[in-house]
Amino acid sequence: MPVLPARADGVPPRSRSSAWRNVVALGWVSLLNDAGSDMVRPLLPLFLTVTLGASPLWLGLVEGIAEAIQAALKWVAGAASDRMRARKGLVLAGYGISALVRPVLSWVTGPVGVLAVRGLDRVGKGIRSAPRDALIAASVPRGREGAAFGLQRSMDHAGAVIGPLLAAAAMATTGGDVRMVFLLAGIPGVLAVLAVVFGVTERVVPPAPADPPADAPLPAAPDPTAEPPSPEGRRRFAGLLGVLAVFTVFNATDVFLVLRARELGVAAAALPVLWAVLNVSRMTTSLAGGLLADRLGKVPAIVVGWTVNALAWGGLAVADAPWQAWALTLLYGAHAGLAEPGERALVKSLVRSSGWGRAYGALGFVQGGGALVAGILVGALWAADLGTVAMGMSAAGSVLASVALAAWWKGAAAASPRA
Repeated sequence: MPVLPARADGVPPRSRSSAWRNVVALGWVSLLNDAGSDMVRPLLPLFLTVTLGASPLWLGLVEGIAEAIQAALKWVAGAASDRMRARKGLVLAGYGISALVRPVLSWVTGPVGVLAVRGLDRVGKGIRSAPRDALIAASVPRGREGAAFGLQRSMDHAGAVIGPLLAAAAMATTGGDVRMVFLLAGIPGVLAVLAVVFGVTERVVPPAPADPPADAPLPAAPDPTAEPPSPEGRRRFAGLLGVLAVFTVFNATDVFLVLRARELGVAAAALPVLWAVLNVSRMTTSLAGGLLADRLGKVPAIVVGWTVNALAWGGLAVADAPWQAWALTLLYGAHAGLAEPGERALVKSLVRSSGWGRAYGALGFVQGGGALVAGILVGALWAADLGTVAMGMSAAGSVLASVALAAWWKGAAAASPRA
């Protein structure tokens, strides 16, 4: 594939339609990969706790350790892509590892094997995620990153809708053979690798300029977090990471939503469909979340998403019927769709283009490390029959993080020369 140099502000010297083709290609890659991943993930809690006899605490450990692995590698891979001044090779390697290792679950006979396979799968994600997000950031003009990340997240979640439906169809066809579903999950992963090879164009990372280009236009609505001078920019970015850590550490992961739905009476056979509903909600709100970030502001869009998360976990804590699990799953899914594009777009606005890989890696490290703590904490509470406490903690943590983010943004606005 041809290598295209980027301008000093990170925007490639191509037409808008050409730049957006790269975003769409990466969206298809995410869709295919997630279709394979989410053929497996909704079945994993019951496979681990019922088929293999592990405890909910072990489930929390598996998810937490897997997230920690990818978190550490995101930072390393992001920094490596900045040093290499290239991203595509790492994106390809990451998707390739996941495509190869995922079907191995079909031969696992114990909880340790699940941990090993899940960990290797997350190695792939850790390698690819930060370089991929940097590629997306480099492929669109400033002020449109919310829509770009919203499109990519929407297609990613579309794959997470397709995957459970494929899993449900495979379960019905094979008479409930979970291991066969795990084996078939390798097919979409291989297609994702081919989509990277033939559909994604490299963007060379430029050296960091001392200052923004003199003729760079100011945004129509000044963004108080945009293009801060260094080291002020580093301080603001560190503050943002701290706020994101608060949100992540206190937030229960998706697998506990599945356990809660089962407690409320949702049938085991319906769990893949519930997982699909979760991702339909994410898919249909992600593009809206990206547009909201571009038009209303990145921080307000994130706060809206986190507030929705608080309402969802609070509702799940007091729910007492299966239909409520379905309704609150839709609400819970919307929080990610609304918040994720703004989070990624905000990172781009705080960091110069030559450091995007490292910045997205740091974002992934904080979120993954927080997920490790959250997985262990929530798993331990659930194992002690304190699931309601865990869900209340998730709701309260979302409110606390929203207040902290608003305070961080107010401080950034007060310090910004453009505010």
